[in-house]
Amino acid sequence: MILNMAEFTNYTKKGFDNRIVRYNEIHKITNEQYKALITAIDPQSGDVIFEGCAGYADVSKHIIEATKDYSIKPEIYIQDESLVQIKRAQDGLFISEDHILLGDIRKTGMPDNTFDKTVIKMGVHELPKEEQQKVFNEMYRILKKNGKFIIWELSLGDKTQLVFQDIVRKKDELAGFDALVKNRYFQKHEELKALFNNAGFKNIKDEYYIRYTFNPKGRFAELISKDKLKILDQKKILTQEDENELKERAGERTNQLIEYIRQRIPKDLRDVFEYKDLGDDIEICVNKVIMSGIK
Repeated sequence: MILNMAEFTNYTKKGFDNRIVRYNEIHKITNEQYKALITAIDPQSGDVIFEGCAGYADVSKHIIEATKDYSIKPEIYIQDESLVQIKRAQDGLFISEDHILLGDIRKTGMPDNTFDKTVIKMGVHELPKEEQQKVFNEMYRILKKNGKFIIWELSLGDKTQLVFQDIVRKKDELAGFDALVKNRYFQKHEELKALFNNAGFKNIKDEYYIRYTFNPKGRFAELISKDKLKILDQKKILTQEDENELKERAGERTNQLIEYIRQRIPKDLRDVFEYKDLGDDIEICVNKVIMSGIK
């Protein structure tokens, strides 16, 4: 494993060392959405591909599956700031050890003009607003000429951005993810386009839109992820009493989040969010987008 950890401010690591969840489940990702992502990446034989903010490298695993019959397989690199997440990635990820990088997406340590494709799925918003341009600049630098950068991100509007960001921050506050509360910024669609443009990308394209449903009960396990890890670190095992206590705590936090959403979304925006109050849960909808640009 290559470590590229020097001289960077660790915004996201603290949060993602503790946030051990199955993102496919909490984000309700479908096979159709992953097919759309692979179509956007368009992996070719012999491509050199970089997955940043990789988490447990689910994107790379899908690329490997999609290209399993290629005579010349793509060469894949992954990078994440969290060693905990990198260790999760190594489970079932069959790429060489020196292609697994622990480091900062804003300063990857990779040479100029190295990659045919770079991809970041739900990672850019983990950084403060003022730091996000550095990610796009870095992806531009490490791409070859005519290389392609693909993101999968929230794509909010003027009416939805602040409200949705407040809701997610409340969720992170309840879960004890203090670094995420402080640092994350969820972009508007026009801000995403500006980030691509300012880095120098051309042919900026919305590849695929996703209508995402957020509901507190879908975050039940996440709301106690940090608590669960703390118990395991101390005791190495969860007793039935621990399980019951965690379940009760998650239920209380879920209810707090439900009530917060009821109060936070004004009546005149409920149609925009496709707001549904189910009594014991609430559903709201926002946009995500798979988007690309060419160097």
